[in-house]
Amino acid sequence: MRFQTSRTRFFLRSLAGAIACIALTPGASAQVGVIDLNPTASVEPDAPALLGDVATLTGEPARSLAGTLIHGRSAGAASFEITTADIRAALTARNANWGRLTLRGSTCLVRVGARVRRPIPQSNTGDSAPATVDLTGPRTVRTRLAELVARMFNVENEQLRLRFDQRDRAILNRNINEHTRVEIQPASTASSSRLSLVVWVYEGEAMEPTSSTIRVDVLVQQPIVTATREISRGEAIASGDVTQSVRWVAPDGSAPITGDAQAIGMRARRKIPAGTMIRAESLETPIACERGDLVKVHCVSGGVVVKAWARAQGKAREGEFVELRMTGSEKTFQARMTGRGMAVMSLGG
Repeated sequence: MRFQTSRTRFFLRSLAGAIACIALTPGASAQVGVIDLNPTASVEPDAPALLGDVATLTGEPARSLAGTLIHGRSAGAASFEITTADIRAALTARNANWGRLTLRGSTCLVRVGARVRRPIPQSNTGDSAPATVDLTGPRTVRTRLAELVARMFNVENEQLRLRFDQRDRAILNRNINEHTRVEIQPASTASSSRLSLVVWVYEGEAMEPTSSTIRVDVLVQQPIVTATREISRGEAIASGDVTQSVRWVAPDGSAPITGDAQAIGMRARRKIPAGTMIRAESLETPIACERGDLVKVHCVSGGVVVKAWARAQGKAREGEFVELRMTGSEKTFQARMTGRGMAVMSLGG
């Protein structure tokens, strides 16, 4: 027993020492990014605030997110505030890897005024502009990659424009024949305009693999909805407040609203400046009841509908379930809110 205990202690000491060596090794933290929210910042009039505008970014995982949209265009505002909660929400919508990021700070006061926007760092100089890949020529790694990206975004190739780094041209132009096998594995999700993909090429009799990481900027042609006027926070959106069009969009952040019907009747979660593309994260369903409100409940059982009044025990939005209590009863039940002061409950049958 003592021998086993000694061996266990020796193993734990060795493991602790190895961990300490890794932690102290130069470059061990190179893959960790730090986002320090600045106390103040400035943006140009009518310009959005990006992460690189309002925070100091240290480390490649943080610097690679510099172009993330944090706040929409600031038309008509002299200043506005951005909090760490705003940054966390924007990066989470982009599926940022929080295991490699540290977010510090509290609030940044952003003043709207003339300034020169700092360029977003790019790892390499790429093609001059995003372009649709021609699929009619010989099969290459480039065409295979374009087909995969189109499937990732669920669009046709004609609705996709890609911009590659120049350093990747050799492998992108590599022909695929009967003696070549190519496997492409996405290293990022389809919620970012800059994708990373790992390309494995197997060639020759031994089929020895070689791998490369390809980075590509993406534009997708899709219907979008924009605000025709400034919509205040909490304001209901009417039919005349939005317009629909088809544009080339960088798929950053949450998904854009693609139809007027998805926006009309919703409420603005935050101020939406005129001309801004509306995304799902900017909208929320209207409040259907507050705690203590009387709610008309439609109880559906087979082909029979019974209507009764009940009092809400909490706050709920349209589509959400709320706890209700009938007058004179101690028991509560749940029903789904379908509109202001109206709920539906199915009893089966």
